[in-house]
Amino acid sequence: MNSELTQTEVVAQELKRSDLKSDPLYPFYIQLREIFPKGLKPGTNNPWRDHPSIIKDRFKLLKKHFGYEIDQEEVLEATKNMLNLLQETMISCEL
Repeated sequence: MNSELTQTEVVAQELKRSDLKSDPLYPFYIQLREIFPKGLKPGTNNPWRDHPSIIKDRFKLLKKHFGYEIDQEEVLEATKNMLNLLQETMISCEL
């Protein structure tokens, strides 16, 4: 598999990025992303933070499949609570 992008793929990515920044929920995607720690999840090569376009796509799927409308404050608070619980669990496992 060739890892280099064609010129068409590069242009398509740039268009997607510009569309993303014009999305009214773009600040929310950034805010949600910033809640997660920097770096990789322990024992994996998976980053904690996703690109805002991935976050947007996941919320689109959520709405499409379940009809869920985003309550930004609820999502931000639930994410913070989940990460706090995960951190407490990881700390207690280390003890």
